[in-house]
Amino acid sequence: MIIFTPVAIRLVAASVLFGLAVAFGVRVSPSSAQFRRDRPDFFERGQEQLQQEIDRLQTQPIDPANGVLSVEAGAVQWQPTLLEEAGISILLPAGEQSQQRQTLETIQGPIEFKLLSVQAGNSRYLTGYALNLSPTQVQDPAQLLAAAGAAIESDPAVTRLSDRAIALGTYPGRELFLTSQNRQLVVRLYVVGQRMYLLSATQPLGTPSLTAATVQFFESFELLN
Repeated sequence: MIIFTPVAIRLVAASVLFGLAVAFGVRVSPSSAQFRRDRPDFFERGQEQLQQEIDRLQTQPIDPANGVLSVEAGAVQWQPTLLEEAGISILLPAGEQSQQRQTLETIQGPIEFKLLSVQAGNSRYLTGYALNLSPTQVQDPAQLLAAAGAAIESDPAVTRLSDRAIALGTYPGRELFLTSQNRQLVVRLYVVGQRMYLLSATQPLGTPSLTAATVQFFESFELLN
């Protein structure tokens, strides 16, 4: 079960192929939110579609009376979000949220992610998790991370700028700096036991790779246990 902070959010979901571009949500009421198979990829291609979505989306105002804690990083308002099923907490921008499922096909086998993405202005922040990886997959976490990174980079529209090993405490991870048409992405992957976590910040090309908002997003990521 996923628990969100007490703010009115609209969820949408889809099951689509895993590519790299931009995630888009479609507004529905929480009572009717369900996984749909007729929605576009969360990494869509095309600056025109991106601009249309940015024009449509409006950052949700935060009412102090609703009990949501906000943290400022530049012009972005953040709110703590607890993903109980994933065993993590993270700060997400106040904005349009969408929920999806996607499978990343790797040479180490498929990795099925549950994804939560938020559009904030012309940037998009994505948090994903894959539970119950197979014992074979996690036997060599570094190899699994390399396979996941290679699968993400396999899209011909994607160009890798850099790729380096990182860590979350004692757990191994990988950080990718990528471009895709008019967008740039910073992607972080972590293997924790039999789980894999994916964090991504997508911004217009030419934006500094690690803005204050991007750093705030990545550094707020914490394991609950």
